[in-house]
Amino acid sequence: MEEKILGLSSVTQKYQVTLTKDVRDVLGVKPGDKVVFVQKGDAVIVKKA
Repeated sequence: MEEKILGLSSVTQKYQVTLTKDVRDVLGVKPGDKVVFVQKGDAVIVKKA
């Protein structure tokens, strides 16, 4: 699988991050949707739940 950078987000003081528009579009997520974080080696993959 080819890697493509879809954006950059900062971690807030509450450890929250904002999904960039490109990420939201690729995942098809809307407000209220859930995402899951999957560890794969030294990477974490974000998927729509």
